[in-house]
Amino acid sequence: MSLRSHISYNPDLAKKRWVAYFDLLGIKSLFKTKNHLSIFVILASAIEESKNQINRVKSIGSVNYVDYVWFSDTFIIYTDDDSKESFQVIDSILRWFIYFLIIKGDGIPVRGAISCDEFYIDRENNLFFGGALIEAYEYGEAQDWIGFLLCPSADKRLKDLEVPPVKTFRDYVYTDIPIKKDLSNLNNNLPALIIGRWIKINDKNPIIEKLSKMKERITNENIRSKYDRTIEFIKKYDDSLS
Repeated sequence: MSLRSHISYNPDLAKKRWVAYFDLLGIKSLFKTKNHLSIFVILASAIEESKNQINRVKSIGSVNYVDYVWFSDTFIIYTDDDSKESFQVIDSILRWFIYFLIIKGDGIPVRGAISCDEFYIDRENNLFFGGALIEAYEYGEAQDWIGFLLCPSADKRLKDLEVPPVKTFRDYVYTDIPIKKDLSNLNNNLPALIIGRWIKINDKNPIIEKLSKMKERITNENIRSKYDRTIEFIKKYDDSLS
């Protein structure tokens, strides 16, 4: 008798959703050094922070469904639909998730992207696939800095909802995203998040100073340049928008 279980396709699990993809940077190099404790601390911190941010929006009365899943150095946060209200919820989560990953302790560099397309979610069988994940992954991995952007599908969906992203939602600005050379065919003029612009300490964005300190620990010039591009972008737009 076969013990193989049968997994059935459920069309109700395939919906258009907001899907945010995050890649924790530096984990792969730690694997090479076999520094398992450092890897554990980074991943545990990210898991706890994702829980904290989702619980935060639930505690203030948000009724829109949002959840997350992770594997290795990849984190995915998603909603149950593609409404404006769901974007507001996931935007609140993702911006603070990124902020606290960078600002806490030694800081965890991260890059990511949010898309809006069909995403099949079967949590019982850990089955996840769809255009939303493919696009968010593609644009997340293509970036050559520490940053977060709206994918073309997310940008279009917000416009279709008559909520132009950079006019309606604070702290996004259209910019030429630094893209890796081998992926230069991608559209790179997209809304990017000005990380930390929504919080000031002594009238300064604390993310700028933290990224500068994180950069000081790095000797690889290619990696240092990622920090330079991020810091330059934040400085350029941090005080220029009202």
